Amino acid sequence: MNLAKSLALAAPGIDPADVVLLGEGVWGQVHDAGDGTVIKLLRQGGGLGEAEELWDNERATLRALEGLDLPFAVPRLVDAGWLDEAATGCRAFLRMTRLSGHALDDDSLAALAAAPAGRLAGQLGEALAALHACAMAEGFADSRAGVDLAMLEELAPRVADIAGPGAIAAIAESLTSLEGGATVANHGDINSTNILVDKRGDLVGLIDWAEARQDWREAEFCHLVMLPEVLAPVRAAYESAAGFSLDDRRLDLVGLHNALIGIVICRRIGETQEAAWNAGEARRLIARLGL
Repeated sequence: MNLAKSLALAAPGIDPADVVLLGEGVWGQVHDAGDGTVIKLLRQGGGLGEAEELWDNERATLRALEGLDLPFAVPRLVDAGWLDEAATGCRAFLRMTRLSGHALDDDSLAALAAAPAGRLAGQLGEALAALHACAMAEGFADSRAGVDLAMLEELAPRVADIAGPGAIAAIAESLTSLEGGATVANHGDINSTNILVDKRGDLVGLIDWAEARQDWREAEFCHLVMLPEVLAPVRAAYESAAGFSLDDRRLDLVGLHNALIGIVICRRIGETQEAAWNAGEARRLIARLGL
């Protein structure tokens, strides 16, 4: 990646010396521009799918979220555009307002969710219930079921050592039924690194809306299914606020799907320990589902 060229196009006038790397994932990097904004640089070939689709989806979603009264902060889109991949090593950029607070990891999320005096689990459950109650005219209109089905077909042979045809078919059936199901607006990627908290551990914001979609309510908890100590209190708060009981089998299916995606991505980038953890979770869920 040619960071200087990428920044010159994404944020003209910004001194590269003032830019600080905030985080790096399979799709690229996020930088603090030092002027109250962050710059997200996307490269092709990181995870499953296309960088262009994620860029377009997050851009549309952030616009759809503008002006909504939600119990958490959301980045405001400042600018977005394409980059010359040959010259910069990146495919596109998003420039957004920087939110206050800091992101978590799985250990800190679990600790905050389990703390007797902690409020994060309740806040997160209530926040997701509020999001799901919103009727989105755009940005969340595409269920992305077709995208997920195509990805499932792509990943199935790569996880054949973990998940047999029965497990893949069960996930595909759930995805197919989305087209006629009672779906809601999902953030789509509720994991610890996308949850921002303040110094007291209170929820202040949700970031990284690239996977936003219309989906089952249960799909919002796909990462948390693999963190049972977090899922339990968040689920309780969500069900109380939403007045809706989540389906146990569907929770296990979305968790299994997420674990299989994690296996493929981690194996691709050489994260063997993380791949093994996802494989263990996938086997646990397959056994519980009787698949």
